[in-house]
Amino acid sequence: MKCWICEREFNTTQGREPVGSPTNHHIVPKQFRKRKKFKDEKEQICMACHLQINKMFANKELLGMTKKELKAHPKIQSWIKWIRKGLVV
Repeated sequence: MKCWICEREFNTTQGREPVGSPTNHHIVPKQFRKRKKFKDEKEQICMACHLQINKMFANKELLGMTKKELKAHPKIQSWIKWIRKGLVV
């Protein structure tokens, strides 16, 4: 099983930082899920990616993004390049 963002295998030491167990990233931030129109979509990501997403984006920014837009965002692409550095494919 791989992290949805950086695509590193869970519970390994691939790339710059160890990849631990998967965490759930809520596509719609928890504070907005109380509204009935949002379903609770989650993706399995590593803790490093989860923390980085929360540092890079405010919840209001994340609310307007689809999964595809989030992963394609230039900030995330830069992060992926950095975190995967040293990863032998």
